[in-house]
Amino acid sequence: MDYNNQSIGIPADDLEPEQYVWVSVPLDEDGDPIYEGHWYAPGKPYRVEGISWPWVMLGFLMPGGDHKGPMIADLRKIKCMRLDGSYVKALKNFKKERQPPCNCNKSKTITRDDVRRKLDDDRKDSGGPQNPDVPF
Repeated sequence: MDYNNQSIGIPADDLEPEQYVWVSVPLDEDGDPIYEGHWYAPGKPYRVEGISWPWVMLGFLMPGGDHKGPMIADLRKIKCMRLDGSYVKALKNFKKERQPPCNCNKSKTITRDDVRRKLDDDRKDSGGPQNPDVPF
């Protein structure tokens, strides 16, 4: 049997740490996964972090190469499928969009007086009553 073929599951005994896989779960007659717990999307890449039969610890490969996890799975209920190295490399090299810097002043503490002033300003702008009893 050709275990390098991506369409063939990897026997649990052949799983090794730092190996990349995607997880296949059995489906019911409607095509819905019947595995309870974490939902594994087809093609979602995981790195095997550790194995202690029947458990496998997986880390989800994020764009840019970081890993998120751990996810613990029961090897009796899932099948780990081989991922092609080019797929893993492409995701690791994927450029993440830069987040724009935040305009907020994180060091400023907002007090009740600040809130009252803001409410008063909003009421002035809307023509409403000023300086009502604010239950703060």
